[in-house]
Amino acid sequence: MLAFAAAARSIWTISGGLVSGMTKRRYWTGTKRAPAQDRFFIDALDGDLWTCGDEKDWDACWQTGMPTRGVFKAMRPGQWINHIPGNHALTIKSRLYQSLDAMRRRAPQEAQERLGFFPDNYLMPTDYHALQRDAFANPEKRWIIKPKSLSRGRGIEVIPDAGAAPVDEKMLVQAYLGAPHLFDGRKYVLRCYLAITSVEPLRVYLYNEGFVKLASEPYRDDDFDNLYAHLTNPDVNALNDAADASVVFHSFADYRLWLKNQGADPAPIFNGLRDIGVIAAIAAREHMREQLSRTGAWAPGCCELIGMDCMIDKDLKPWLLECNLSPSLDVCADPDSGGEMEKEIKRAVVADLVAMAGLNNPDTGILDADDLSAVIAASEQEQERAGGFERIFPAYDAADFYPFFPAPRHADIALAEANGVDEKHAYQSAAVSEYVFGDDLLLHSPGDGLKSPTTAGAYIWLRASNGEGDAEIASDLAKISGATSNEALIAVRETLADWGSAGLLLPAGTTPAHIEAAPAAARDWATVETLGFAGRHYRIRYAGPEIAARVSPLVSHLRVTPDRHDGETEILIMRSEIGYAVAVGARLIAAGLRLSEIAAALFDILKRDAAETAPVLEASLWRIGDKTLMIASTPRSRWDCLGVDAMAHGDATLIAGVSALGERPGVAAALNLPARVKRDDVTPGPRTFFSGAAKRAARLSRSMAAATPIAP
Repeated sequence: MLAFAAAARSIWTISGGLVSGMTKRRYWTGTKRAPAQDRFFIDALDGDLWTCGDEKDWDACWQTGMPTRGVFKAMRPGQWINHIPGNHALTIKSRLYQSLDAMRRRAPQEAQERLGFFPDNYLMPTDYHALQRDAFANPEKRWIIKPKSLSRGRGIEVIPDAGAAPVDEKMLVQAYLGAPHLFDGRKYVLRCYLAITSVEPLRVYLYNEGFVKLASEPYRDDDFDNLYAHLTNPDVNALNDAADASVVFHSFADYRLWLKNQGADPAPIFNGLRDIGVIAAIAAREHMREQLSRTGAWAPGCCELIGMDCMIDKDLKPWLLECNLSPSLDVCADPDSGGEMEKEIKRAVVADLVAMAGLNNPDTGILDADDLSAVIAASEQEQERAGGFERIFPAYDAADFYPFFPAPRHADIALAEANGVDEKHAYQSAAVSEYVFGDDLLLHSPGDGLKSPTTAGAYIWLRASNGEGDAEIASDLAKISGATSNEALIAVRETLADWGSAGLLLPAGTTPAHIEAAPAAARDWATVETLGFAGRHYRIRYAGPEIAARVSPLVSHLRVTPDRHDGETEILIMRSEIGYAVAVGARLIAAGLRLSEIAAALFDILKRDAAETAPVLEASLWRIGDKTLMIASTPRSRWDCLGVDAMAHGDATLIAGVSALGERPGVAAALNLPARVKRDDVTPGPRTFFSGAAKRAARLSRSMAAATPIAP
């Protein structure tokens, strides 16, 4: 597991503090200086323990914006930084949508209602036509244009006509959320503070305070040219000179009181915000985990504070608009418009984050973060120091969020169980076809292509895909493998999580919302045929009619009776996530092929097998008069595969495209595979022939009149 593997060479204090051999620890505020963003962090550090450092000498880093990859790569055990590699899966608008959309596609039907908190998004230019179809079907919809990666309201525009949407690849178009809930007649957005303090096990916190950010002019749904009525971003509204108070903030405490005075219950709103925060973090977790591994960052020291913006509609339903990297710590409102309250809440958020990380704690002992029980203990101590942060995952209802994971990892489950959450973890196959070849197993899914599990992996798959629980599988695996119970349980859960991430598994007993059930193997193949070649038999399966139409005619002369032959080799030709893939039995041979490249990959397999008994040349046998000559091909990259029928041109006849050398010099045998010829040599006609190649062969025959014939 990532967190434990990365931490095997690390130490961390039991109190959550930093290991330091210096009198004072050093902080660094990054290369992108933003004094207003740094001041609360610096103020929160204990001056008796901390002093200013630099990029080469720091124990804690607080950086506005994303650090370079090199900063993460250079992290030492014991350092702390306020960012997580891969956070763009949340903090870039287009990637946030992709993360959530991927979750929606894999989540079971039973969980779909809880995922309806983000509006439809269209990424330009690839989704342009989908946008136009949506707009045509729903003429009442309105749209908002946003740059994919800008912040502070820059480049945002509201348009009533999707036909005016840009095709710029830097933009996305989002369905405009109409009928907003209004605060004193104005549209508003809730700014929440979300903290991800660990990727594995995933730990997520939500701050108990935040802001109501008001638009600076009354809302009118027919006035789309007035951004001050439709946008709540402080940087946009600060430009409204006509408003008495252009930027107005209210606290959550005031908002709750106001809702109650309006006769509304605030609990469903804040429960919805909690739900959104956990689900969004889960949507990005696997990507962050992958990036932590790639950068080599010290995972226990990476933390992310996110500014989560949500709009509330007239039915008091929260909608996620965006997640902001390095949320602004500037004071935006004037003192009489909520500025003093804004300052104190932002100061408290940073101070509580520092306390939760244990940055001001003296060293009280050393924790080996590869020890899961110690990780759980440190997690509980973190929660005790959380101040205004509430841990929303894992919490008492952790199991309610398991359907949103591809599959929770072992550390996630262990931490939840330590908090009293006991849930059986069982799965079922998603859109996966299984093929068994002796003791080997091949898994194929349209989205993830091919996978060939190890022997232990195949055992886990066959048990898990039938709905058996992880604990039951691990118990039996330990007995037959000699592993300890804990080792087997970790192996099973991590394997299941990897397969869940690949879209191969779903929670048992659920109905996938966007994934069709895997077809029966017998119906999965457009064509199945048996070929005989060089003394062997091959059962070829084509996964689509376009594959069969392209390849089957080229091997029609090799077909034999489709009865089962002893030692028959299975060759699978199927669609993969990118292009096509070819497998021999459970072994993947080639992937990412274009349709035009499949035949060549198949012929390479046949030639390779033939070469086990005799040398094989990429060459053609030409009969010219009473002589048969072997003509070697030019580099394959310039050649295409054509048919093997004997083709005459003048006094020259092409016999075959590939030849096997005999046991004695001067003897070769045609293997009846298609010849390869250069495209510029092909002349159109009812029977494709290469006049240039034939002419060269004829010239060669005349110059080799005394040559010894090669027996075909």
